[in-house]
Amino acid sequence: LVALVSSLGSTFGDMLYLILGISGRKLAKRKLEKNKWFLLIETNFQKHGGWILFAGAFIPNPMFDSFGLIAGIFNFSVLRFFVIILTGRFLRYFVLAQLGAKFY
Repeated sequence: LVALVSSLGSTFGDMLYLILGISGRKLAKRKLEKNKWFLLIETNFQKHGGWILFAGAFIPNPMFDSFGLIAGIFNFSVLRFFVIILTGRFLRYFVLAQLGAKFY
């Protein structure tokens, strides 16, 4: 139960960054699409974005908020984002809850 509640709260928080990225997509693309690295990141994110997001959600990472912004800028599916982040966060918090129960 702890893992589920924690992962839902965290996922909904991450959805805010996705929405910010979606709302600023046009401005960001207009400013950044001239750069070669932007096109390279966009291509790789379109190919491997799901795995990148899952790994970022599972592994503790203070920079993960930027992943949601990037996903929004690159027009990542909202439902797919939600499912991937929820899965990664749930697995992470489940492992942490089990470790806490075992060693507490």
